[in-house]
Amino acid sequence: MSTFVEKFDVLIIGAGPAGRALAFEFALLENSVIIVDPNPLEQWKSTYGTWVDDLDNRDDASELRGCFQRTWPQVRVVGKLEHQLSRPYGIFDNRLLQKYLSHDAVSFYRGDVVRVQQSDDNFLQVHLSTNEQFEARTVFDCGGTQSSLLLRNNQYTGGFQSAYGVHTEAAGAVQADSFTLMDWSTPPGASASPATFLYAFDLGNGTAMVEETSLVEREAVSDAVLRQRLEQRLGRELSQATQQVEHVRIAMGGSLPSRFGHVVGFGAAAGFIHPVTGYSVAASLRAAPRVARAVSDALVRDEVVEEIARVGWNAVWPLSFLRTRVLHDFGLAALSRLTTADIQVFFDYFFSLPQSHWSGYLRIDTKARVIAQNMTRLFFNVPLRIKIKLVRKSPLGLIRCLLPGRFL
Repeated sequence: MSTFVEKFDVLIIGAGPAGRALAFEFALLENSVIIVDPNPLEQWKSTYGTWVDDLDNRDDASELRGCFQRTWPQVRVVGKLEHQLSRPYGIFDNRLLQKYLSHDAVSFYRGDVVRVQQSDDNFLQVHLSTNEQFEARTVFDCGGTQSSLLLRNNQYTGGFQSAYGVHTEAAGAVQADSFTLMDWSTPPGASASPATFLYAFDLGNGTAMVEETSLVEREAVSDAVLRQRLEQRLGRELSQATQQVEHVRIAMGGSLPSRFGHVVGFGAAAGFIHPVTGYSVAASLRAAPRVARAVSDALVRDEVVEEIARVGWNAVWPLSFLRTRVLHDFGLAALSRLTTADIQVFFDYFFSLPQSHWSGYLRIDTKARVIAQNMTRLFFNVPLRIKIKLVRKSPLGLIRCLLPGRFL
């Protein structure tokens, strides 16, 4: 007796921003799409932000800008010095973004995917923990950095970014109407280690988000340490007037998933997290149309599942972006060798570069030769003691990375 198994062109695991964005693009191209997630309609709880102009390459950039909860015309950064960056930044309203990335043609199913295997040349079998099954021409894992469905050659990471943040009353917590991307000043009474910075903004409705962040450490910094440093920075305890708490643990840099599996990664699951900033949402929004177009073309050509996966991986991580990733990983390793005082000076020099130079470094899809050129400019600008620390463990690696013509 045969059992009916529902079939789709595309099955997406994970209903976060990356999964929703990719499903939206596939649906626009008239593919049948289903998202499988333990809580597919749950409202996102994390805070998502981006530089406003990082959305400009999308045809619907103006609509996405309409999903911001608030934007700021200037961004504040503090190293040893204070910098006012005239580049608008926005924080998404999760409800609006989630609604915008919804499409009537996308189906949702509550469940956990436990296994994906090839059925035949044309379909993959997707097995759920409840013993239910779907079949799909291609499967994308958008389930975040903890996904176990992608093949990985090793589990190496460049370290962990950790953050402890709260939504609280704005009065006394932040400067009115301000957005602080990084404040590396050491909190009063705190030790200089670990190196942490304040990320904070005034939402303009009487509330603010304040977050203490460790950029990268070999071991994740505990919530207790980050909370204490945040209280020292604010000069008050957080138990009062705290409305919502956010905990962040992000594996930074390191190995990407193998490109040889049938399941294709996307978003944070594929390593889209920027190895320095920890951001991935804007990168996923920019990449979703590119990936959906490439894979949709393969579906129209009626390619076998192996070829569809190959096309998918090549669209997720084009060779030129893999070269950029090498440079970003080198930069992450170099930053991890700096003391708090060195990091403060480093970012003073970084944000003193022309905006067109530092802004490109903060994207995973900037051409590698541009990244290499800007890394070279920064390296020659910073003080000698920082130069020595940046190259101490791998001077030949830096030379190879920055050789003219290597990343044309």
